[in-house]
Amino acid sequence: MRRLVGTRGADWPMDTALPVLRHPRDPYAGDERLPVPASAAVLRQCYDGEATDAQLEAWDAAFEAGFARWLDGSEPGPAFREAITGLGIGGPVRHDRRPPRAAPVPLADAALSDVAEDWLPDVGLFGPERVLGPWAGLALAPRVRVAVGAVLAFSPLVPPSLRPIGRLIKNEPRPSVDVRGALVAIHLAPPMLWETRPDGRLLPLLPLARRFRPADGPVARVPDAPAVLGRAVPGPDGWFLAAALPLPAVPDPAPVARRLRGELLRLRRHDRRITWEDLLRDRGELLYRSACEAVGPAAEAAVAALFARWSWAEAGGAG
Repeated sequence: MRRLVGTRGADWPMDTALPVLRHPRDPYAGDERLPVPASAAVLRQCYDGEATDAQLEAWDAAFEAGFARWLDGSEPGPAFREAITGLGIGGPVRHDRRPPRAAPVPLADAALSDVAEDWLPDVGLFGPERVLGPWAGLALAPRVRVAVGAVLAFSPLVPPSLRPIGRLIKNEPRPSVDVRGALVAIHLAPPMLWETRPDGRLLPLLPLARRFRPADGPVARVPDAPAVLGRAVPGPDGWFLAAALPLPAVPDPAPVARRLRGELLRLRRHDRRITWEDLLRDRGELLYRSACEAVGPAAEAAVAALFARWSWAEAGGAG
């Protein structure tokens, strides 16, 4: 898939790295919410209008300012909407037309979490807030922390915009061919908010290209919960769920979709060709965090009880 470059601010001053103060609507974001302006040269790669470089950069600055106000829950202003139109980053959502890739082996979430921990040793400190949002302050069982690591193994958090799985695949000693194939297959499977069905099937609650919807039988490793977040992957013995996180209730998908569509606009400034599935793949932690926020902090007791009874067997084992 296409790799987004320049959507993480690695060298911004630390006084801008306080999203809890700057963006109350997304207080659990990390450096991915720092402003990353797009240069006129980048904007012009996918722009076919007649605006000057100065106008493009002015629209880009207006978008950043309006986007920050939108995250705060305020009115973004007419300049924000003008910037979306001027830059041409609105328009319909595009979906990925490629078929999913089958994983040669069904890697367990614990193995994915190990990848994140190997390349991001501090993932245990920042990971829960990035992935769990309002639930990060709970007493988290090891199984939940494994889920957090599995989610972040596929996020481009290692400068410059590299994923932990990418570092593992490209560095010596390289994993076996089957493990590399499984990592790529899981990465290409977009994470999704699913409603679970009694027959073991999964119903996507957000837009998703039809090819990535498991429709040929029950899905393995689905936790016993009304809803779940995870990547549905075709495997050697049928579909299985990777990077799974159970939810105690089915959240309203509307606020989750709004947050993701806003992020899609932001990323389109850097790559106009990004698809909805690309967004889900690269910003999986935002999907998880937004869904947790949609369930709400008031559900902490139900969340704690669900996490406490979440078994390792539902994750394909501890290894």
